[in-house]
Amino acid sequence: MYGFIEEVVNILRKYISSYRLNVVTSKFTDRMQSDLSNILSEVYDSKALIFGILTYEANVFPKLEYVIKMLIHKVNIEKPLIVLITYGLGLIVTKKVAELLRNSKFRIIDVIPIKGKVRDEDISRISKALYRVLT
Repeated sequence: MYGFIEEVVNILRKYISSYRLNVVTSKFTDRMQSDLSNILSEVYDSKALIFGILTYEANVFPKLEYVIKMLIHKVNIEKPLIVLITYGLGLIVTKKVAELLRNSKFRIIDVIPIKGKVRDEDISRISKALYRVLT
């Protein structure tokens, strides 16, 4: 699953870069953990946020869940948000993500579930959501 979300993020980076915008990427996987204090400061300067959420046993990956909770607790400002969720066994995690974000000020543009490897229809939906944010 980790590789699938990374593939989606790389597609996003390419698309957003085509608008000549700076892209800042942070990772929270079983092998990599970005610096949370840097993320908190970057959120203030960002035009929009994109959460690429990987799952672990039908839940949000624990490290990422912690980061989302910290963003809501420490930053919680109105920013457009696109949520991408890669999953393998079920969509229950989309409800859990909605629950996590329920009390945030983030303006959710779209929640896009992606089953396994990214497909053309996923890219189309992601492009439409990004277009709404970037134009």
